[in-house]
Amino acid sequence: MPLHPLFALGLRDALENGSIGVPAHEPGFQAARQLVRLLGQRPPRQVAAGDDQIRLLALDLLEDGCEGGRVPVDVRDHRDLPHRRPTLAGGKGAVVSPAVGPEEARIEHTEHGAAAATPGWFVLNLADARWRRSEEAGQWSDFEPPDGFGAYGIGVHVLQPGQPNGKYHAENVQEDFLVLTGECILIVEDEERHLKAWDFFHCAPGTHHIIVGAGEGPCAILMAGVRGEGKKLHYPVSEVAARYGASA
Repeated sequence: MPLHPLFALGLRDALENGSIGVPAHEPGFQAARQLVRLLGQRPPRQVAAGDDQIRLLALDLLEDGCEGGRVPVDVRDHRDLPHRRPTLAGGKGAVVSPAVGPEEARIEHTEHGAAAATPGWFVLNLADARWRRSEEAGQWSDFEPPDGFGAYGIGVHVLQPGQPNGKYHAENVQEDFLVLTGECILIVEDEERHLKAWDFFHCAPGTHHIIVGAGEGPCAILMAGVRGEGKKLHYPVSEVAARYGASA
């Protein structure tokens, strides 16, 4: 059976990454099943590529069935990621997933709410989540595991009118803010911007900013920011932020 180019490209990447997922609706899925029969009873959607037998067979199939290993689209089922743009042709087009996924995180319930106690995936309603509170800075969700999320931090911060979420500052990594409900004042580069529900603020690295609750009730803001080594913060003096008690 000729090797479908989508599957061929996936196999090529699998030689480096260790596994390959092929959507069942693609013609290459049948080629995957054939390969599985040759190698033993393994799940046809995840074919290991770590031993010499599979490596040699995969290289033979690539040579016979794939012209240069170039395909026009991503091999992942488009229904899995409805908003993902197709990947252009080239060696990085295949979507490769590990043979064994992460375990579900253990959720710990405390008097302050629920939070992940171990790494892994989880689903949690924020109404049940653990929250931290401060008289000066409002309250914020705290549902991450003890070591936090490795790539980024995320949570909801609730501010009452006049409460800043911290001190006016800048970070050398990007952050994003989405107002979910209520009103707030964004102080950005010493300018004031009035934000309301569904307003989105993208904070590029190095942008000085702080958010202060406004209006007549609480303001809930979804906040996300990059983490990692080398993260730095700068707290300048700001006359605008000082009017809200939010300057260093």
